[in-house]
Amino acid sequence: MAYGILIDIGGESELDADDAAVRELEPGRDSTSVWVIEYDPAEAVPDHGYHTVRVVTGEHWTGKKHLALTDGDRGTLDDLVELCRHWQVQSGVCDARGVGHAVAKALRRRVPAVDAYEASGVSVSEDCYDLLARLNAGTVTMWKADPAADEVLREMADQARWTRYAISGHELLKITKPTGVGSTDRHIDLVKALTYLHRAMSQPHSGLMQHLRQQIAARKEEQDDSGST
Repeated sequence: MAYGILIDIGGESELDADDAAVRELEPGRDSTSVWVIEYDPAEAVPDHGYHTVRVVTGEHWTGKKHLALTDGDRGTLDDLVELCRHWQVQSGVCDARGVGHAVAKALRRRVPAVDAYEASGVSVSEDCYDLLARLNAGTVTMWKADPAADEVLREMADQARWTRYAISGHELLKITKPTGVGSTDRHIDLVKALTYLHRAMSQPHSGLMQHLRQQIAARKEEQDDSGST
């Protein structure tokens, strides 16, 4: 079995990272959503064309700094690196648009198996149609837990309920956040992260060699850290 990671990064307040008042007033605007998936690269492709994927765990952080701004501080980047190493991910995708750009590039340097993904209108549409097809084929499953007791699954259920979609010229599909009164804190980042699924599974560089490069990079970083203390 192989493990991959899907990461969506949302929020605008860190564009003004020096303005602590912005983060104090609107912490919910900064959101990081993560899924870890399990799949078998050697699985024969079924007639419908989609491999079986099991989502084994997830995280949803809001109001937490994406990057550590001072020495000794901890941002979501550190948590993402830790999660990748714990699961020994062999592939992955991290949203690299907007505030996600710096995080995705930094994560790529520390965990080479994770691609920094800068989506376009066309690629977003491909992501959405692919996820829709996989869900219709019944090839994506979540870990077993009671949604009422599992915070991430409960949040996912809420997000799936209020996520909207829009179709523009040439049948381009995208998912959208709800608008109107009371919708400010209604994120859709967990749903968006799941649309990256096929990109994590189809990376041409995924697999053993990339996993080995990741392990070498991790050991080098540990050696550098120990040498500086």
